[in-house]
Amino acid sequence: MTAILDQIPALQALMGIPIERAKASQLFENYRAVFRQIVRADRVNQPVHFEDADARKYRDQAQALMIDLEWMFEGLMRDFATKPEEFSAIERKQLKEMTGFFRGIYRNVARAELSQLNLGPDCRVLQVGMGPMPLSLVQFQRVTGAQIAGIDVEQEAVSQAKEFFSQLHLQDVGAEFHLANGVDFDYAVFDVILIAATARPKDEIVLRILETNKASNLHIVNRDTSGWSSLVYRPNPLPDMSDLVVDWQVSSTPVTSTGYIRASVEDAYDA
Repeated sequence: MTAILDQIPALQALMGIPIERAKASQLFENYRAVFRQIVRADRVNQPVHFEDADARKYRDQAQALMIDLEWMFEGLMRDFATKPEEFSAIERKQLKEMTGFFRGIYRNVARAELSQLNLGPDCRVLQVGMGPMPLSLVQFQRVTGAQIAGIDVEQEAVSQAKEFFSQLHLQDVGAEFHLANGVDFDYAVFDVILIAATARPKDEIVLRILETNKASNLHIVNRDTSGWSSLVYRPNPLPDMSDLVVDWQVSSTPVTSTGYIRASVEDAYDA
């Protein structure tokens, strides 16, 4: 645990702040500091080890905290987007910074993925586990004109995603958001399927994709996390990774995106 705090000292401070709206500014400043320290540790290839039981416990606590904070921040950003007059001038300034920070993260992730995907207006892209603010889908649609859709198991996330697109004046682009479980959904019409880092269970999701989508040119993109970024999200790889042939892989902290063509995934799951 000491090694973690040596590299990510802001994490200890963050874990000591109550998750309350009144503490939002303090929480965000420390959250951003943690993120920047993780980026720096990844950049210099500083090794991270979680073999020690205390270190694993600390990592698990950090993951739970970061998820709770993201939900809180997303709620604040949505409220700010719809009712900015309810916030003070200082709060509006802070929320603009917060919004820019999170959009920057997912813009960078999506940009890295788009460098590998040949998308256009005729392509249909689906995100499994889109969450309430599907920033990656926004980037995909704005840059390529692709037809986009998302599914989530939480009704609140689906409703908020629709509202989010309306706030961005994207309600007329034909985006579709559905309350659905990835293990039951029909993926037949999609060219690219993006599986979020938090989507579970990935093995059943992938099997359902292969069962319902028979396109030979199907691309599956799996988002995951590792190393220091696992303090933000719990690693959630595709099963049978050793048998999968990677088409491409890009990283933008805290996410590593790996692209697979249908044949390599099908072969691995049939093995």
